[in-house]
Amino acid sequence: IATVDGLMGDFGIAGADVAVNPADTSDLESGDLITVTVEVPVSDIMLTGLFLDEAFLGDTVTVTATMAKESP
Repeated sequence: IATVDGLMGDFGIAGADVAVNPADTSDLESGDLITVTVEVPVSDIMLTGLFLDEAFLGDTVTVTATMAKESP
């Protein structure tokens, strides 16, 4: 979560909610799936001049990625 929070800060995005499932990944084995969901308020990511806004996109943009844990 800290890595995603850092990237959001680097891009000037505030208010992002980050969730990792399962929350405790320490007991996972190689190949087990980890899902990361990032939800950001549209108002924090809109670029000036774009015609897309909250009326089109909704209040938030949510992205989910699932990946397998890799182990040495």
